[in-house]
Amino acid sequence: MTAANLAVVFSSAVSLILLVWILSCLWPAQRIDIFRQELFALRDEMFDFAANGSIAFDHPAYALLRQLMNGFLRYAHNITPYRILASFIRWKLLARQPSGDWSAAWEKAVNSVEDEKTRTMMHEFYRRLALLVGTQFLLSPGLFVPLTLLILIALIHHQWLNLKNAYEALWFIEEEAVAAANSAS
Repeated sequence: MTAANLAVVFSSAVSLILLVWILSCLWPAQRIDIFRQELFALRDEMFDFAANGSIAFDHPAYALLRQLMNGFLRYAHNITPYRILASFIRWKLLARQPSGDWSAAWEKAVNSVEDEKTRTMMHEFYRRLALLVGTQFLLSPGLFVPLTLLILIALIHHQWLNLKNAYEALWFIEEEAVAAANSAS
């Protein structure tokens, strides 16, 4: 193996270690911060909507949606594929299902809004919240870390094969050298 090959192997390993560190340490915190900031902006927009008199602050639809937003703000770090899968498995193993109380209360509350424009806007706030949560789930590091590890394993395997081939090439050269020395004597 030449010095150039060793330099490529070393720089590749350092780059992969750096990539894994970024995806496992920096990316999760960044995603959570971005999600929370976007959710704060959405909650503030809904507050301004209510402050303009479009819906009362004590209306059940406003209160329920704000409660849901606050819950997602508090537990943003739990919106990962692993945590959601663990919750799903827990529900299945314990033969329990989510109660659905919030969804039923939300539908009842939003349907009780008399003004069609206000009802549409509350549905829009809820739709945007669901989009933010879905985006947080899809872009969470839980989907990237296993993929990165698979790529790392594939690259290490490839480099191992290169090292093995280089060693076998050296073995062949040694055999040739011994054969040449034996034929010369």
